[in-house]
Amino acid sequence: MNFNFDYLSIHQGLLDKVYNKYSIAVEEKSLFTTALHKTLCKKDNSELKKLKAPVKNLIIHSGRSKPSHKDMPQELSFIQYAAIENAFLIQNFL
Repeated sequence: MNFNFDYLSIHQGLLDKVYNKYSIAVEEKSLFTTALHKTLCKKDNSELKKLKAPVKNLIIHSGRSKPSHKDMPQELSFIQYAAIENAFLIQNFL
């Protein structure tokens, strides 16, 4: 199943809950987010396992500071939730 989203931003707290519920180890977190990305985004990610750079259209957000390597070993882009909230609020006023 492919939902064909152009971009995906997921809250770190949601990922943490999934990791804890299914006992996903640190070294398996990258595989999980790669599979999530493959399922939800348009971009073919067959080469994502080889990438060291962040995946351009998958972003982790949180209200806390950037998670540690243990919590987010995927080397993905990170943005503060407040920045996303602010962008949406400004857009609604335009």
